[in-house]
Amino acid sequence: MDIRHFILILLLTPAFCIAQKDYVRFSGRIENRNSDTVMIFSNTKVVKTFLVDKNGNFSDTIQVHDGLYALSDNVEMTTVFLKNGLDIRVKFDGKKFNESIQYEGVGGKENNYLANLIRLDEQFDEQQEALDDETQFAELVNKKRDQQLLELTDGSFDADFVRHEKELLMQNAEGAKASFAKKMVIKRLRNAKSPAFSYENIEGGVTKLEDFKEKFVFIDLWATWCAPCIAEIPHLKNAQERYKGKKVVFVSLSVDYQKNHDKWKKFVMEKNLTGVQVIADKAWQSQFIKDYAVSSIPRFILIDPEGKVLNADAPRPSSHEFIDELDKLLN
Repeated sequence: MDIRHFILILLLTPAFCIAQKDYVRFSGRIENRNSDTVMIFSNTKVVKTFLVDKNGNFSDTIQVHDGLYALSDNVEMTTVFLKNGLDIRVKFDGKKFNESIQYEGVGGKENNYLANLIRLDEQFDEQQEALDDETQFAELVNKKRDQQLLELTDGSFDADFVRHEKELLMQNAEGAKASFAKKMVIKRLRNAKSPAFSYENIEGGVTKLEDFKEKFVFIDLWATWCAPCIAEIPHLKNAQERYKGKKVVFVSLSVDYQKNHDKWKKFVMEKNLTGVQVIADKAWQSQFIKDYAVSSIPRFILIDPEGKVLNADAPRPSSHEFIDELDKLLN
């Protein structure tokens, strides 16, 4: 190559790179719109509101942190993937939201995948309704997961999207199996004799479930680190006062780890917690916790005076259903 050709190549080679846009352009067209706005949510916070004109069109930009958001027309809602640099166009019918929603442009493929995922989830829910066997359910979950993983590996999806979705798929599959196991345990235990427990109480002695024969027993499964559990405490105290003198005992069973035993004891004393206070011997691995397939807290259990399970997933004390259920039993 002579010097003239080399210089020509230099002159024809761009001396700059086009910068990626630091925003998402999001536009769309709506038939049979439900409102004059479309909103983007992150968790429960509105991060962008788009104005929809009289013809159902909207368009604007939004700066985001890469990830999943919620798109709402104030009636319906769906999940969208947003990443700065994308140029997404959406169209849907407000009267047939999930059935009609489609995406185009840069980012369209990822969001069409998410839209179709909602439809697949609806089909999955219908299929699993007829199942009452955990092995069959696990096979159904694994089949759905593997089909989605295969679709994600075709090479044309955004790499960040694929990584995020793969993580979610694995988490959701395991979560679905745990939820189904809980559902089966609740069904199996209803009107059956409750699994027993024998745990340390706040006074340092031992409390057993059988100590409360001939009484209804309302068990609150909680922990000192669980904010939703702590939020239920005032309602639980109100219930204890409301049903004082009635044939019911309230047991708060902590799943705090034994290394946090002193923290549990201090919390009970400082917060002046009432009712029967006990702590499980092996936290989540305690036999009573496993017998009830507990994978999240707070969780509430209601047992009748004969020791049979009335409800293995009873309403929260903060709910109207809780008061209604106990009023019927105790009044």
